[in-house]
Amino acid sequence: MPTAYGKNLVGADLSNQDLSGKDFSGADFSGANLSGVNLHAANLRGARLSNVNLKLAFLSEADITCANIINADLSYASLSRANLCDSFIGDVIFEGASLIDTNLSRAPIKNTTFYQANLCRAIL
Repeated sequence: MPTAYGKNLVGADLSNQDLSGKDFSGADFSGANLSGVNLHAANLRGARLSNVNLKLAFLSEADITCANIINADLSYASLSRANLCDSFIGDVIFEGASLIDTNLSRAPIKNTTFYQANLCRAIL
């Protein structure tokens, strides 16, 4: 599996790309456009996701542990069975998102919106 460990993807436009199963551990996506991206089962462990557009993104079964997710828009994104354990989540919009069976344990959540999000069986 190709790796992007520590890769600088600041401001990148990866919208609507199929990046499923890729290793982006430690990558910096600050300011990136990831709307509609397919990151199914991707490794985003320790990634920086600040000021990121992830509207309609597919992140099911992704490893997003120990990540920094700040001022991000995940409206209508699918995060079913994703692991966000130990991630910092601040000023994030999860409006209409699917977080079914998502692990959010030990993740500090600040100023975050879950309006109409599906948190069925999510671990908080």
